[in-house]
Amino acid sequence: MEINPTILILCGGRGERLKPLTYKTHKSLTKIDNKTILQHLVEFFTKKKLKKFIFTTGYKSKQIKNYLKKNFVDLEYDIVDSGNVNIINRLKHVYKFKSMNTIICYGDTLANINIKKYFNFLKKNKNKIILTIYRPDIKFGIVSLGKKNIVKNFQEKPKLNIWINIGYIYMPKLMIDSLKKSNDFVNFLKKEIKKKNVVFFKHNDLHITVNTLSELDEAKKNIKKFS
Repeated sequence: MEINPTILILCGGRGERLKPLTYKTHKSLTKIDNKTILQHLVEFFTKKKLKKFIFTTGYKSKQIKNYLKKNFVDLEYDIVDSGNVNIINRLKHVYKFKSMNTIICYGDTLANINIKKYFNFLKKNKNKIILTIYRPDIKFGIVSLGKKNIVKNFQEKPKLNIWINIGYIYMPKLMIDSLKKSNDFVNFLKKEIKKKNVVFFKHNDLHITVNTLSELDEAKKNIKKFS
């Protein structure tokens, strides 16, 4: 690959909604099918010949450091402990030491994105921020309301035209100076959107996120599809 970005994995959050599991274990080290989420994520990229990583930590940082040291002896990586801060300050801690092209991933999210298509798109947009977006399933029936308590329509678990950000965000080093001037990641993106510096890459396949115990159960059912 001509473009060889560093994979930047955000794994500093406390995992509040995954308690009681996260009292003792960091969320990214939660196991799905005998592998941690972090292992699934790292192996996904290394199989695609992407082998440079940065892990941003905070909560249970030492636990993640020990895990990486024990399980990824040959992996080329750095750890940046940014403490209990928001996303943009975690990124600032990383870019303070080094400016580089990065793909930013959440440490609780897995998606089997098509790397070949992703990089073909990246090559055409190498100076843009790329948001990877996904159209989620609606888990409930949708009721359309009319006047006088009349139900106009009912749709059972429809596909709505709503797309969500799932990470796998390409951040060109060209944008880092602008990011450093902001105090909020969403506001930073909005600013760059106005400048037409943000594009999207659609992902239509498997998406797994683990924020709650019910999502963990769902992840265990679907993990065999992840590769």
